[in-house]
Amino acid sequence: MSLPAGGVDVAMTAGEAMTTAFVNVTRDTGTRKVKLAGAGEKVFGILQAAVASGEEATIRTSGFSYNVIADATSSIDDYLASDASAKGTVTTTDLAEVYAQVVDATTAADNITVVEIKKFTLSAS
Repeated sequence: MSLPAGGVDVAMTAGEAMTTAFVNVTRDTGTRKVKLAGAGEKVFGILQAAVASGEEATIRTSGFSYNVIADATSSIDDYLASDASAKGTVTTTDLAEVYAQVVDATTAADNITVVEIKKFTLSAS
């Protein structure tokens, strides 16, 4: 599976083992390493390949990427926030930390789909 064209990747040290590709990561400001993102956390980017703790991780921070979507379904243009398992979850919640928008809809939980990385705080007003 080749990655979608048009992204910016950065290399950072993994602060923990991350055994699944295309999940969300955040930065640990204390260690300056990346770790799996939790529910509602600001997402730094999307992990491009599984890594062991201490290894160099490739993180897509802008453009297009594959991403694991936790929800049973997602639609084109849905906004995504991180869930507790570092997977994308559809959100319409006011003040949610959005990190991406769905490009290709999903039809089952834990599907991998293409997203466009867009980071902002969702506002209902």
